[in-house]
Amino acid sequence: MFDLLRKSVLAGLGTAVVTKSKVRETMDKLVEQGKLSSDEAERFTQEMVDAGEKEMEDLRSEMEGMVHNAVSRLNLAKQEDMEDLRQRLENVEKRMEHLEQKLES
Repeated sequence: MFDLLRKSVLAGLGTAVVTKSKVRETMDKLVEQGKLSSDEAERFTQEMVDAGEKEMEDLRSEMEGMVHNAVSRLNLAKQEDMEDLRQRLENVEKRMEHLEQKLES
């Protein structure tokens, strides 16, 4: 019964959207109806919360990877590349200024 219930909830609701309070509310009803013991309900609630947290972390990691890949394909300059170019440009400007001063003298 417990395993079937767990599979049904996971399949029907998706662990990422099930909140702990909603799971606890459902488990309390089942305990009141005598379909689950308090220990089973508590264990099931914790399993659902743990599964939901893991699923959210997996989703977050997958999304980060997708964003990283998309940005990489855009071939955008990184901040460090921009800083390097800024430094190089400043050096060129200084050299030009120095050369202009020599020409004026």
